[in-house]
Amino acid sequence: MDDIDKEILSKLEKNSRTPFLQIADDLKVSEGTIRQRVRKLQDKGVIKSFTIDIHKKHSDIIAMEINPDKPLRQIISKLKELDINKIYTVSGKYNLICLVGDNKKNIIEQASIIEGIDSIDSFKVIDEV
Repeated sequence: MDDIDKEILSKLEKNSRTPFLQIADDLKVSEGTIRQRVRKLQDKGVIKSFTIDIHKKHSDIIAMEINPDKPLRQIISKLKELDINKIYTVSGKYNLICLVGDNKKNIIEQASIIEGIDSIDSFKVIDEV
């Protein structure tokens, strides 16, 4: 990966809808060059997908302690069936952090019956700074 690839990635990371022509103009190369390089970056798995990230102003956070004797992947698989925005594995007191919307109470109720989740804590996000 050279500097042009890195610049392409940087621009697409900021806004994946940036037109290839605009990127080409910024980098002083042809649009075909950008198109070809993006395709190669996708083929290599460097670019996995182009997504939309909807900003939800006030999410709630659910933190979970997982029993170390239970398979984490199975627990995560069951959590993915729930209406959770994002799931993160973390270090520290908690093993999983989940970002949820207004449905925190339902998520906690459903997650509390999943075998292997030892405890659940929840946090209300007050503001993003």
